[in-house]
Amino acid sequence: CIIGFSILSHSQLEYAVAAGEYLARISEATLVFGGSELSGWPRHKLNELIRSHDFISAVIVGDGEGAFTDILKDGVSSSGKLINGVGTKLGDLSIESSFLIEPYHYVQPYHYNVVESKGCYWNKCTHCDYIALHPDMDIGRPIEVLASALEAQRVKSGVHKFHLINETLSPTRAKALAMTIARNRFQIKWNSFVKIDRRFSKDILALLPEGGCDFLVIGLESLSEKGLAVLDKGYTVSEALQWIREARQCGVR
Repeated sequence: CIIGFSILSHSQLEYAVAAGEYLARISEATLVFGGSELSGWPRHKLNELIRSHDFISAVIVGDGEGAFTDILKDGVSSSGKLINGVGTKLGDLSIESSFLIEPYHYVQPYHYNVVESKGCYWNKCTHCDYIALHPDMDIGRPIEVLASALEAQRVKSGVHKFHLINETLSPTRAKALAMTIARNRFQIKWNSFVKIDRRFSKDILALLPEGGCDFLVIGLESLSEKGLAVLDKGYTVSEALQWIREARQCGVR
């Protein structure tokens, strides 16, 4: 039995370690740690984590799909507990693989998680360690293919909500997605993380509600001009507030 911990933030590590210690006491499971938080750590800190918690069988840095498959096939070498994952291009992965995890196993509202893209088109924010995970953009699939696959899964499963996983949805892809869904009258709802960006214009925002957008999550970070400049967010306080007002005026949650 192999149990994987995908750790997205430092605050989750304490709970993962506690859960790992408990599982190690009651089972002989192979415990593998990974996720975006640990992938941003320096190598010496990862080795220290492994040395201080002998129940951790392996730590995967970067994309885990291939590395996890190798562990399933060959196990973990005692001399190779720190594993560098090799990313798989989205174009080489079927969208249908996103639907293999049954959403009814989780809490309501039921939805599917689908990787929309890897990498950040802005790629400048100084506080963000996620941009180190995928230095190059990988959009993987044309919008028409993505939207059609989501609609087909809605018809098949009855689940109509989809969370798009990405560093941030670009304005051009948001526009294309909304227009495709509206034009084809697909009955799906989606949400995504987006960056405040003047290129995310009011004209694009106005397309989103009828284009299936359920809500957006934004990283405002700060309403200090100095703070925004240090963070290299690419907008001023007034531009941020204006963007939020326009989004609300367009009916975007």
